[in-house]
Amino acid sequence: MPTSKILYEKVSAGLGSSAKALSSFFQYYELLLFAFPIAILMSIAVMILIRFTASCFVFILILLAVGGLVGFGAYLLSQNGNEESLLIKH
Repeated sequence: MPTSKILYEKVSAGLGSSAKALSSFFQYYELLLFAFPIAILMSIAVMILIRFTASCFVFILILLAVGGLVGFGAYLLSQNGNEESLLIKH
């Protein structure tokens, strides 16, 4: 990776305040090159985990949706006669 002073001056003249970000990229590009494959491998591992546990996630989401609707229905039934809290005006 070219890190010469002339390149830095030319790039910083064109970028203005973004030159600090670019100079830090030039300074730590080894870390970025090391982190990129790790991020790809971790994302593949998460996709595989989700693939094998998707049915469990869907089942839990269905139970949460049904439980939420039951809870909302119980709340509405408990507000019988208290229409102002439901913002219903006749």
